[in-house]
Amino acid sequence: MQRRLEGTKQEIANRVLDSERKMAELREAADSIRACDDIERLCAESIRLFVRSVERKRSEMSEKVGEAEKSGVGWTNSRLGQVQREVLELRRREDELDQLSLTEDPIQFLQGCRALGDLPVFTDSHARPDMLTEFVTAQTDKLKNMCNKEKRELFSHSEEDLLSKKPTLCEETTSRTYLLTKYKSMHDVKKKSLECSEVQNKS
Repeated sequence: MQRRLEGTKQEIANRVLDSERKMAELREAADSIRACDDIERLCAESIRLFVRSVERKRSEMSEKVGEAEKSGVGWTNSRLGQVQREVLELRRREDELDQLSLTEDPIQFLQGCRALGDLPVFTDSHARPDMLTEFVTAQTDKLKNMCNKEKRELFSHSEEDLLSKKPTLCEETTSRTYLLTKYKSMHDVKKKSLECSEVQNKS
């Protein structure tokens, strides 16, 4: 009867130990679930920061593009004004030549030709025809390079932020080594308890 009582007590102890092991597993599972919630919050925060960075970069790029556009338009307007003045001067000369061609007096005609003199030499009269195309291409390439540089910096900083927070996340989640160590310890305790039970039953 005494052995039966001891066996019952041991069985209860074993069941309690097994239940405690299951409780520990459930607690670990709950911790893992909470870690998943932490991951979600971390991702949400990272996305929010990334969106803010994108908005800030967009604003900076808009200002830079605006400055480049202002510079380019100013340059083209300056060239346009110069060409318009040259056209007006040439037309004025053309009108004077038309009037002079109507002159019948040879002496007056020669005097008029001397008064006209040579055609004015304009500053950019020998400029290459493709100069404007080169300017536009250079400005376009400058904007493209600036955009690519800002994009690389933006994604690089975002990756660094995520990687810097990754170790904290790993510390919060349950590691495989930790689980193996804890379950091995619990298994050793249960094994010793069973050995004690066998010794008592033999006695």
